[in-house]
Amino acid sequence: MIDYDTTIVLDSNHSSAYYNRGRLKGYLHDYKGAIEDCDKAIAIQPKNIYVGKFKANIADVYFNRGLYKSAPKNFSGAIDDFDKAIELIPVFTEIHEIYLNRGNCKLKVGDKNAACEDWNKALELGGKRVKTSIEKYCK
Repeated sequence: MIDYDTTIVLDSNHSSAYYNRGRLKGYLHDYKGAIEDCDKAIAIQPKNIYVGKFKANIADVYFNRGLYKSAPKNFSGAIDDFDKAIELIPVFTEIHEIYLNRGNCKLKVGDKNAACEDWNKALELGGKRVKTSIEKYCK
């Protein structure tokens, strides 16, 4: 955390420092701080976030921000971010995770049919752990 804070002090436009600090805050259950850092990373670099010499797709930022929003039960906000991640995705190796998590949020807001659609899409894309939810809610 100290390294990310220092990087941001030295370069307030370092999008990957915000993104990675946000991810760390998410692991530490500081969801408000994680969301704020993701917001800043998106504002600085709305197309791609650079992590060292590697480029992370902006869809990753929206996906993670969706997770941070869903933790304190902002399911509608999380669904919006998962929608944006799906829209922006050129290649996301874990795309089934977006559909799985968006389906979970849709269930929480009472839209079981839409949740089942997302879970079936997740299964189609290789998400095996979604089978339990499908068996339980999608009959």
